[in-house]
Amino acid sequence: MFEKSILLDRLDEVVTLFGSFDENVNLVRKEYNVELILRGSELKIIGDVEDVAKASRAVDGLLNLINRGEALTDQNVRYVISLVNDGNDDKIADI
Repeated sequence: MFEKSILLDRLDEVVTLFGSFDENVNLVRKEYNVELILRGSELKIIGDVEDVAKASRAVDGLLNLINRGEALTDQNVRYVISLVNDGNDDKIADI
């Protein structure tokens, strides 16, 4: 098992990233077969190395959208995941 930590600076980032009933992070969990654990302001992603790397890139992309003031919807969470899966996560900024 591999683990990566991401620091979340603001409470609103956490609330938006997780979504209602954790729907946003559950999509990431299911897609990459990882565990996402929040401890204070630290989000830990745990799983196989490749899965953790992809999940981390997806979370970073979602945080980028949040910090630009975008609301996270099921559609754009799934779109970020598909961009990461296709190796096009550099295009997240174009959303």
